Amino acid sequence: MAAAASTIVAEAKKWQTIYPAYINSQKTVQEGRRVPKSKCFENPTITQIAEACRTLGLSVVIEGNKIYPKDTLEYGRVKVQLKKDGVPVLPAIPSKRRLMLVLAEEIQKQPPVSSSSSSSSSSGFSSPSPQPASIKSKKGRKNK
Repeated sequence: MAAAASTIVAEAKKWQTIYPAYINSQKTVQEGRRVPKSKCFENPTITQIAEACRTLGLSVVIEGNKIYPKDTLEYGRVKVQLKKDGVPVLPAIPSKRRLMLVLAEEIQKQPPVSSSSSSSSSSGFSSPSPQPASIKSKKGRKNK
């Protein structure tokens, strides 16, 4: 089982990379948006992108620990198998640009994310990672 998973990860290195910023309507072209704003979706997540790819019938690997180079605070990317042996997996999606346009449309068709996650925090947003432990004060230490 582990060998099969490592084979998929090795193959995924050759697949197309999709960052959420590519189809985010809140981003500018300079910030990494690659699709016209009119077709974009507001703040897409990697799970929404992966789900849209699976709906289309494409193989997907989610890499949640990867950082978008243009915005180091934005984590996650999706690797998509667009071609197999140089031939498009889906003839209707021959290029990465076409994939991004179709993804934007598919994500807009998906039902909105349930409000249960937003109701869990009173401030309206939640932190993606736990807060670091408090730093001990240097009280009582001698300065060199």
